[in-house]
Amino acid sequence: MNFFLLLFALFILNNISKSQNIKEIVQINHNATWYEGKILKFENGSFYVSYYVWSHSWNEWGNKDKLKGFITNFYLQNLKEEIRLKLSME
Repeated sequence: MNFFLLLFALFILNNISKSQNIKEIVQINHNATWYEGKILKFENGSFYVSYYVWSHSWNEWGNKDKLKGFITNFYLQNLKEEIRLKLSME
């Protein structure tokens, strides 16, 4: 029964989320204002972001609380990977 529930959850997640890639457009919070930019890297739970129309000197590392748009799909992708792992162990 758990196998079928996990398989169904994986099917649903695959259909409701299209995983976004690094370098896609996101909203970045800087001093309580949201700006458009993109994620350049992801390492050790942190995102390295670049703001559009700002100099590269403003690029910075931040956590998930600084971003909108990418986060939902990013964590849905991680959830899908966890479900796949559980399915492979059953």
